[in-house]
Amino acid sequence: MKFTIKYFVNGKMVQSAMTHKIRRFLKILRSIKFEDGNVLTYIRVGYGKKWDVFDKYSEFYNDGDFVNANDLWLAFDAFTEKD
Repeated sequence: MKFTIKYFVNGKMVQSAMTHKIRRFLKILRSIKFEDGNVLTYIRVGYGKKWDVFDKYSEFYNDGDFVNANDLWLAFDAFTEKD
């Protein structure tokens, strides 16, 4: 899996990171302080490229923008769920 995070406070990017290591990604997620004001967090979890139903080699991923910690952690759990 490939993890991407972008963290904005008051419309300005504070941090951007891309990694394959889940421990590093979790460390960054835990460091986000939603109490600081107008915080927006974008996360994307990529699963790699596979053949889709249209016989194209496409990248599969989940992503979303989050403004509170509860929604962010629920999405992280859903995006990294194993079969």
